Amino acid sequence: MEPCIGERWVSVQQIRDTQWFFSVDPSFVFNAESLDLFLCGPQETSEIVSDGSGLTDILTELDRGVSEPAAQCRKQGLTRLVLMISETCNLRCSYCYADHGTYGGPEVLLKPSHAAQLYVDVHEHHRVVRNIQFFGGEPTLNTDAIRAVCRVAQDLAHDSEPPNFGVVTNGYRLSSDFYNLVEEYKIRVTVSIDGPERIHNLIRKTAGGANTHRETVKALKRLQAILGEANVGVECTLTKKHFEHNLTVRDIVEYFHQLGVPNPHVVPVSIDDNSPLSLKCIEDQTLKSYVEAAHWCFSKTLDGTPRFFTFLSGILTQLSENRPSKAICPAGVSTLCLGNGGMVYPCFMFYNDAEFCMGPIASVETTKQLGTFIDPVLKDSREECRQCWARGLCTSCIGAFHYASGSLWGTDDLYCHLNLELGKAALGLIAEVYASEKKWQRFVDALSSPAVVNFSDVV
Repeated sequence: MEPCIGERWVSVQQIRDTQWFFSVDPSFVFNAESLDLFLCGPQETSEIVSDGSGLTDILTELDRGVSEPAAQCRKQGLTRLVLMISETCNLRCSYCYADHGTYGGPEVLLKPSHAAQLYVDVHEHHRVVRNIQFFGGEPTLNTDAIRAVCRVAQDLAHDSEPPNFGVVTNGYRLSSDFYNLVEEYKIRVTVSIDGPERIHNLIRKTAGGANTHRETVKALKRLQAILGEANVGVECTLTKKHFEHNLTVRDIVEYFHQLGVPNPHVVPVSIDDNSPLSLKCIEDQTLKSYVEAAHWCFSKTLDGTPRFFTFLSGILTQLSENRPSKAICPAGVSTLCLGNGGMVYPCFMFYNDAEFCMGPIASVETTKQLGTFIDPVLKDSREECRQCWARGLCTSCIGAFHYASGSLWGTDDLYCHLNLELGKAALGLIAEVYASEKKWQRFVDALSSPAVVNFSDVV
């Protein structure tokens, strides 16, 4: 049998367009379509590929611990509304794709009344809005607009649960008003930190060239004190400079763990291939670093000191919930982005790009244009995805695909290979750990913790 997933996994058979894989030691079977992972004996192989009966789903226990909060949230409506609160920024990050927050337009702050009305308009067409994300630019420069949206969202919720509020910030010189705001409305915060001081200050400077790391870490700690560590995450943009400064993904994950962040979002940079920050020429090294970090995270977790990063925890959550992903990412599918002009965009990666302006929220034409955009986002529309065993596990970014290839139908090889390699690692590690009841329970408890669950879907 030809190896397909990794050294321990071999393809068994394809039945009714579903690929099944068999692991020889210990004996597990993985259904690539449903993401079911079964414990079995060698004699059960024929039974597995015929109807899947008589097997023990080893992820049932994990599913009980992790998936209930997510299941409660999967209601009809909009998963995430991104509001571009501020189209200006006080930093000048080296890899910024958004023209330092302006997205090619003038510097502008969204008026509080306009921001509130945008939410009212969205609410009329999407009765359920699960999450509101305040974005920019630097959204903390416009706390009045954030407050106006939080207030109207809570008013419109009436007796039902209001949306969850979140904000992505550079954490530089946050105002006392912002700290009061996050405490009042329990706003979950993601802070952009690119690792230890030596690398962060190289890449993330102010407009005047000043270093920002010390102020940002100080803000992180204050936010953790206000909201608790489970409600404060970190996003780190991984660049070639990290490797040049001898920082691996494992080093970065450990650094953030020491700062009280157990599940950082360590994302490959999207930038021109010729940039000195690009990972293009060291793709193999990058992939190896992520996989080594995954194995190390498992080892630490089983030792009772859990470590995760979102690419890994996201794949494990997909497996635990038997929830195969049908889209490359939520852009245009369950995520919409609006800003100062009141126009709808699929996500912030396409904001202010006339090609991807879908029109006002109330327009029938907007719905039609979103439908056209969504087609290349759906994996069933892509031949390469239909043929890929990891299609149910992978989560990527259509914006990164477009940035890398110039087309919505293109791909970013690094993202694809990253999902494949981490998928292999996750399946092998789960099969290995299940042999020990004590280790399995420790793994279940770690993956179920709020600090991991809250930030497993950050993208």
